[in-house]
Amino acid sequence: MTQLPVRNPIYIVPPYSLTGDILSFRRCGLQYRYLNGSALPPSRPVQMWFGEFIHLVMEMAIKNYQEGVYGDLPWPEEVIDNISDIIIARLANEGKTPRSSRLENAAKARVKVSINDLGPILFPLVSTPEIPLSGTRIMPQSSQHRAEYYEVTGRIDIITNIQIDTFQVGENQLVDLIRDFLPNRESEPFEVIVDYKGMRRPSTNSQDWQLYEWQLQTYAWIRQKQPSSLPVRAGLIIFINELRPSVSDIRKLREDMANNTTDVRPANATKDLDIVLKVARGESPFGLSWPFRLQRALRLVSVEEPDQQNALERFDRIVADIEDSVAQEVENGSIRRSWPTNPVRETCVACDFRGTCENSPYRGPAVAPLGRPDEPSYSEEDTY
Repeated sequence: MTQLPVRNPIYIVPPYSLTGDILSFRRCGLQYRYLNGSALPPSRPVQMWFGEFIHLVMEMAIKNYQEGVYGDLPWPEEVIDNISDIIIARLANEGKTPRSSRLENAAKARVKVSINDLGPILFPLVSTPEIPLSGTRIMPQSSQHRAEYYEVTGRIDIITNIQIDTFQVGENQLVDLIRDFLPNRESEPFEVIVDYKGMRRPSTNSQDWQLYEWQLQTYAWIRQKQPSSLPVRAGLIIFINELRPSVSDIRKLREDMANNTTDVRPANATKDLDIVLKVARGESPFGLSWPFRLQRALRLVSVEEPDQQNALERFDRIVADIEDSVAQEVENGSIRRSWPTNPVRETCVACDFRGTCENSPYRGPAVAPLGRPDEPSYSEEDTY
């Protein structure tokens, strides 16, 4: 009798998304485990909904602009509302809905500014929106490996193909910014990879400030390996909230100015400074000038080879931490004892597991989705 050969075990290369895994784990390892490891969709996915809404609306708007569907910018409000409603319905079909109608209205107001005010200087530079990225790394040393390699995945929201010399100084504000950032630019075309963030500009001493920089540098490393790519010379982060900031965003800007933890502040003796210092709840901060809001929204990041290697080493360490947590859970059978927590108010207030988490400032009985009176309002909702 001939014996059939035993099938070898399936070789798994764990995939790690730069946004869904790496950044989520750094925000809170326990929340990451509950939402991703257990495949449980969050019941109130505030940050998830807002971020995906921004990405999808901008992607559809850019494609419509490239195809000339609605003509030149700016577009009528009803056109942008129609795009927004299509995306809202698409996300709802996936079980993703905004936390409140106020959040939905704030998101729709921000994409109108993003399309009609930012779009005229951004959309003409776009080559291809939504490029999928994937690269393989050697698994870093940790207590226990599941595999010898891991996969880094992500999506570049926009690839811009720029030839600086074709634009006159003052013709395009974004090109001028890139020109100043790359004074020794090459005459050949190159790429700037762009990513949106549905948030305010972070404090310069915050974890997010560094993580988003490393994310763009890792994207550049992956993109550079794709055969169709041009040389990647810079990364651009667009903080969408800064285009139409909320009152709470302005309060946090004041804190950053007092603590010297912001790199963009209003100039002395300007209307912008007066608004930032005096705006209070119930007053609109939308009187801020467009040049100041644009400066707050845009952040260029160096993606030279040393920067890429530093970012990759940083992410290797985070992957090692995740693998260590997986190994600990397998060994002791306890999720809570195996995954780290990071009790930050902005993360905990929107967490489905805050009522049972030992480190949450909101531990206790379940509350209604809009929260308790003593909770800070979520910044995406606090807008005018």
